[in-house]
Amino acid sequence: MVLEVAILDIKPGMRQDFELAFARAQDIISSAKAEAERIAAEAKTKMEDFVARRTKTAESKIAQAEAQAVADVRAVAASRRAGFAKTLLAASLAEAGIDYVHLRGVGTPKAGRDAARAGRPDEMRAIYRDAMAEPAFELDYARLRELATERPTALLCYCSDAAHCHRRLLTDKLAAEGGFEVVDL
Repeated sequence: MVLEVAILDIKPGMRQDFELAFARAQDIISSAKAEAERIAAEAKTKMEDFVARRTKTAESKIAQAEAQAVADVRAVAASRRAGFAKTLLAASLAEAGIDYVHLRGVGTPKAGRDAARAGRPDEMRAIYRDAMAEPAFELDYARLRELATERPTALLCYCSDAAHCHRRLLTDKLAAEGGFEVVDL
């Protein structure tokens, strides 16, 4: 909060007019503050409703596929997309009876994400293939394979098109190793 002090010189004989004008100004300022609070509360409610609808849509697709777990294969599980940050997503999936696990090691390295954002999917795939040889990848890939062996598992990433996403490389590897059916949701 910022507090400000102003010394006002009131012209002689204008004190009563000043006091009346100041009282009206206080009413206007008070009602503006109340209106701003009302608008903020309404915006918060609309955002919460939007998040709930968007999250429920994702949950619905996952449930229709009869997935019992979600493997978040993003390197960074934070999101500006409402409802898809790690903590909120995990909580909403838990309410739906779906397990959530974040497997950072199978996420796309920053250079790959940058290439994907710049519209260079071939470069992203080359960077990702190199990352697949890293110990962090191998560790989390083993966890993913174990999870997918135990129960139907949905992979979650930012990309809406699996064909241009590192998920395709993951699912191709799982399918090539046998025993896994891959279905794009």
